[in-house]
Amino acid sequence: MTTIGNENDFKFVLQDFSNIYIGMRMTYKEVAEADDTPQRLKTALYMYVLPEIGEDMRVCDHVLSMTSESRAYMVFCQLKGKLKVMVPVEVTDRKGNTRIEYREQLYAIKDFVDKAELKEKLKPEYIMEYKFSKLHLASLAV
Repeated sequence: MTTIGNENDFKFVLQDFSNIYIGMRMTYKEVAEADDTPQRLKTALYMYVLPEIGEDMRVCDHVLSMTSESRAYMVFCQLKGKLKVMVPVEVTDRKGNTRIEYREQLYAIKDFVDKAELKEKLKPEYIMEYKFSKLHLASLAV
């Protein structure tokens, strides 16, 4: 059962002094229209990502299906950001009981796209945010 609060937990565009954080449950249209989205990122989305992907695809769904040949992959690689992912890990306690724990891990987009076995066991809900530097955004070739 999901509530309205849970649906909107990972729909954000935040900035601090040196980084930008994008919640992965947003659609590309929501990211492009958010007030906190920098203009340079909006331009890159409208030029490269939206014509290829479409406006209604969520960012987490796209990252799971991303290939290294796409133009969106080129944009993500130039930003040199990290994906925050909750990875399910099977843990055995002293009594021999097994349970699944979720551990937070950071992946570069190149590493994440290349790991097919990781992408197979992940659901879109396990991908939480994409974090990248404002310095890399300033050097983005648009």
